[in-house]
Amino acid sequence: MRSQTAPIAMNSANEYYKHHRPEIAGFLPGNYRNVLEIGCGAGLFRANLRSECTYTGVEPSPTAAETARKSLDNVLLGTFDSVAAELPVDHFDLVICNDVIEHMIDHDAFLENIKRHMAPGATLLGSVPNVRYCVHLWHLMVGKDWKHEEHGILDRTHLRFFTLKSWRQTLQAHGYSIDVLQGVTEPNWGTNLVRRWVKLGLANLVGADSKYLQIAFRATRN
Repeated sequence: MRSQTAPIAMNSANEYYKHHRPEIAGFLPGNYRNVLEIGCGAGLFRANLRSECTYTGVEPSPTAAETARKSLDNVLLGTFDSVAAELPVDHFDLVICNDVIEHMIDHDAFLENIKRHMAPGATLLGSVPNVRYCVHLWHLMVGKDWKHEEHGILDRTHLRFFTLKSWRQTLQAHGYSIDVLQGVTEPNWGTNLVRRWVKLGLANLVGADSKYLQIAFRATRN
């Protein structure tokens, strides 16, 4: 199996390419010089990093890649698998994967293969959706529904689903040392007071990790 992802059409309604992700930027390591972002979108995360670093992006959408070239030093058009041969070996000290691993056909292969391009002690930084998010659990347990949507936890392009526990186990299984692993992005409880209280009660019942839409991580390649 490959860790390849399919391109997502970029249009005015698509949010995949439009986020600066300051909540992830808060977990950046102190030192980095050579940066690689998988699924860099329009390159907006670059604004969170120091200007003196060399920044390479990988992006399967031609339109997004063209936009990213305005702010990144180098942008390779394609998926990680299709351009991996063009990436230097033992080179990058920071690899960023914001909301991209859940789109991969084989995330386990990616977590192994990306090591070849990371310098010893390099950092893997990013986020994955949290399938235990309380609003999702509400729809599943109360509404008895698992409806694929255009965005969110059940985005129709998501191929993998993670909880905080399963993502911790996955990183550890591939030999990464975890520096940061925590929920980010508070839930939207909605305006209906009854549903707000039920969802809050559900979150308190099933665990604090269910209060967050996404899981942020920073891990070190051993």
